[in-house]
Amino acid sequence: MLILLALLKLENLEVLSLAGIRTVCDEFVSEFISVHGCQMKELVLADFMWVSNHTALSLARNCRNLWSLDLSWCRNLTNEALGLIVDSCSLLEVVKLFGSTQVTNVFVDGHPNPQVKLIGLKMSPLLKHIDVPDFLLGPLRYSSTLLEVDGWTWHSSGLPLNT
Repeated sequence: MLILLALLKLENLEVLSLAGIRTVCDEFVSEFISVHGCQMKELVLADFMWVSNHTALSLARNCRNLWSLDLSWCRNLTNEALGLIVDSCSLLEVVKLFGSTQVTNVFVDGHPNPQVKLIGLKMSPLLKHIDVPDFLLGPLRYSSTLLEVDGWTWHSSGLPLNT
């Protein structure tokens, strides 16, 4: 309980993880966010089984600067609550929803925030959010550099060139 009191005293908190802390209740998180949410940029509530619509409403109202939110294994949140968060937090880029089996295509296809990447849903590929180079386009291009050592000139490819 002391940690909760200490959290209330923090004024410029931008990143917070309450993942798996069983002593935290939905009312505390909702009140904490209403006081300190305007500065939050990253928030992890993963495995926080008591999160509900109170927290969702507080996030939507107070976390306008939030860009990363982890709600993995928070199964009490409805599609509507998640939609409210994603629609209200305009800077939000990443929402992690691992284990959130209650989330359906109603939320996934229904929110109008195109910059949000949903990670961890069973209907989305796990690594979809990672940009992978297309190796069919050819080798990576490096600038050509020449290095001269002991009368030999070496190309950046590692091949020696006669001088």
